[in-house]
Amino acid sequence: MTLRALLPFALILAGIVRAEAVVLNDSAADAAGGIGNYYDRKNVYDNVVAFVGPGGAHCTGSLINFRTILTAAHCVQNGPGNFYTSYQTGVGFSPIATAYNPNNRYFSGVAAHAGYDPELLRNDIALVSLDAPVTGIAPVTLVRAGDPLPAVGTIIRMVGYGASGTGSNPPYRQTGPYDDKRRVGETPFAGYLPGSEAGMAGNNQNYLMGQFQDPAAPDDPAGPIPRLQAGAAPGDSGGPLFIVTSAGLVQIGIADWVINADERPQFGYGSVTGWTAVADYLDWIARYNPLRQVSARGGNSLWSSPEAWQDLYNGAGVVPNNAKGHFSGLGAAGRYYQVSLTQAGTMTVDLDPTIDSLWIGGAQSALDLPSGRRLSVLLGTELSAGRLGVNGTLETGVLSLTGGVLTGSGRIVAPFGVRNSAAVVAPGSSAALGILTIQGDYLQTEAGILSVRVQDGAADQLAVTGKASLGGTLKIAGNLDPLTQQTSASVVTAGAIAGRFDTVTDDFAFFDLSLAYSARAVTVTVFRNRATFADVGTSPDQKAVAVSAEALDGTNPLYRAILLLDENSVRAAFDSLSGEIHASTRSILLDTSRYVRDSVTGRLRQAFTPIEGPLSALNASPGVIQTPSGTNVALWGQGFGSWGKNEGGDAAKIDTTTGGFFLGADTLLGAWRVGLAGGYSQTSLDGDKQRFSATSDNYHVAAYGGTQWGSLGLRLGSAFTWHNIGVSRQVAFPGFSDALKTDYDGRTTQVFGDVGYAFSVASVALEPFAALAYVNLHTDGFAEAGQAAALRGWGGNANTAFSTLGLRAASRFALSETTALALRGTLGWRHAFGDATPASLLAFRNGILPFSMTGTPIARDALIAEAALDLNIGASTTLGISYSGQLSGKTQDQTVKGEFSWRF
Repeated sequence: MTLRALLPFALILAGIVRAEAVVLNDSAADAAGGIGNYYDRKNVYDNVVAFVGPGGAHCTGSLINFRTILTAAHCVQNGPGNFYTSYQTGVGFSPIATAYNPNNRYFSGVAAHAGYDPELLRNDIALVSLDAPVTGIAPVTLVRAGDPLPAVGTIIRMVGYGASGTGSNPPYRQTGPYDDKRRVGETPFAGYLPGSEAGMAGNNQNYLMGQFQDPAAPDDPAGPIPRLQAGAAPGDSGGPLFIVTSAGLVQIGIADWVINADERPQFGYGSVTGWTAVADYLDWIARYNPLRQVSARGGNSLWSSPEAWQDLYNGAGVVPNNAKGHFSGLGAAGRYYQVSLTQAGTMTVDLDPTIDSLWIGGAQSALDLPSGRRLSVLLGTELSAGRLGVNGTLETGVLSLTGGVLTGSGRIVAPFGVRNSAAVVAPGSSAALGILTIQGDYLQTEAGILSVRVQDGAADQLAVTGKASLGGTLKIAGNLDPLTQQTSASVVTAGAIAGRFDTVTDDFAFFDLSLAYSARAVTVTVFRNRATFADVGTSPDQKAVAVSAEALDGTNPLYRAILLLDENSVRAAFDSLSGEIHASTRSILLDTSRYVRDSVTGRLRQAFTPIEGPLSALNASPGVIQTPSGTNVALWGQGFGSWGKNEGGDAAKIDTTTGGFFLGADTLLGAWRVGLAGGYSQTSLDGDKQRFSATSDNYHVAAYGGTQWGSLGLRLGSAFTWHNIGVSRQVAFPGFSDALKTDYDGRTTQVFGDVGYAFSVASVALEPFAALAYVNLHTDGFAEAGQAAALRGWGGNANTAFSTLGLRAASRFALSETTALALRGTLGWRHAFGDATPASLLAFRNGILPFSMTGTPIARDALIAEAALDLNIGASTTLGISYSGQLSGKTQDQTVKGEFSWRF
């Protein structure tokens, strides 16, 4: 039969009673040998608890997290300020409520629903906070928002510590009997109905309902009666109502009240139980949950700043620091905190807080616990990424290191030990050696790393008061001062040493080490090996720097810093110290000398074109180069910008940019056109793997001349350039840094020539050509301003010749009687002779051995290509724009030019 059939409105109710254990049907109780023998003796429902006072259990609740009990409001108060409970109320976790259990706790506060009505039992829900966290018990699983109600007839399961009895011999409300045992019963779900339909006049809150039916009665059409058919009784209030799912038990209700609609005993057969629906109060439970999940917002913050924290449910910032609640007014549950750091930034502890758990999980997250501060984490701390710096005292049940770095010289009090499964434990700080103390046991497994530094008889140390079980990796590094020829120090001390490190590594290129184990210590001995600085270098340039650096005085900070590096760092240090930018600057200035000769040679080729006379004549013989007539004087100008990448050998990759302009004038002297030009450019260099840059301000003058004998053209010239060179470098490697600058001058002298033979094919003029240039670069000596890494350099000369073979093509089109457009292109091969890899002779300012350093080489062979447009306006003016490129396997350079000429 259905609930509605059992509760007609005309029935006189026996009374509505708060569900204050399970009353079992007679046959099931008899099968157990009596109701007193039937209880959860195997402790299956260990997350269902009893509220225990002087007289024993008086209510039930469920553990929803390790700090919180969910129960009925009438279990804790009878209206605002009228509490049945206090700090002395106990919470029992055993199947017999008054029995000892290590998880038994006391109340630390309660929070009853603000809308609780003690008369009508509306909003009859409350949260209880516990004075200490519970461990070893899995909380109940609460129904989720949006989960559907069970179908009518679904078997629902109730658990409680209430009075015992059977359907035919139920307990009495006041006298019980009560035996403080946890019992379990079942009944079919009857519906989700308002209390008014169960006879609770004025209570329209919906409840989950079920009826205690007599198994001897006819079968209910809604479904079979379960073997453990039962109903609630006094003492079951606040207890959980479960449904069985494929994932396990899910709590859907909280025991609230019991009624009986017929003349049978109050809690016997026929009684109806109403459970508060948990799904209706999920938001309230989350909002008032004593256990708060808070996370650091990110950035560098102080623990005491509310703005530094984000409550994951309420949003408002609150400083995490556990506090108990109270029992006045509507009550307040305690506040307990699960803290996480996952955002980038450093959190500094500036008070002595207590929290329940701590997780540091962001790669850029850091927690600093300064000296004199104490952080108490009652359950446990996990470091999975980021950094934990302990220079004060960290008290934590257990410290789990699954990633990140643990540093500091403080104390870790961990009763359940420190387990390093995949993190780096690095005692001390970046500024000094230190001893990190663990009060408890330490276990390091295969992926764990202990990283310590040694220095002249001292070392970072991990001091363990309990047992140190060793495995994984021991990593030895050097500190700020160089080691003597041999030094020994203890890196681990413990009450007992067990096991051995699986791997021992070191960060020394010039020292070896040995390890000794005793019953209570691990000692490392470090001694100088036979390797020289040059043995570690892999390139000729690195070896050259190495020989010079090793010749420095033993007290030189540069020498001392190199001595403590690992092999990779040593090589990087030699690259940084090399000063190769000085040699590379020579290469780049030699290579960019082409801008002067390209400009004046291009001007001469432009001058010997048929731009005089009627433009219609172009159509007859387009593009053929001719000897100009008249005594033309021409003014011309060119602006250009280029960018390129240069690399090769062991030198750094260098990005270059050059921009500038040229102005010139020329005239006819017989069959020759001769002229002068001048200009300015600036060349900038930036290194990619080394932090250096250089600029050169270049001032140019040139003289040139050219002529045409029929189809044969000849262009000649010479140029001189003054360079004002500025270089800045940053030398940085572990244990050393220096900023260096210098300025010096240079001069480039070059002579060049170009010869070509022009002929036309259809409408295209072609000119095979050959060009040759000789360039001499001289740079002055210099002395860098800086500290130990500063270099002095000798002046020197570099001589390079460039030959180019290629083909030029042009085609011209008359746009009108006074305007023509010329299309030009060039393709060629350039070859460099002589000093393609200029070198600089350098020495450390306080050194005695100079070394030769080569820079980025000039490409021996390169492809050159150019595309241009010239616009001839009348017989006297030409405007042009061009794009050119120079390509080789290691060099790329691209240039854009704009130019004009005016003849009068």
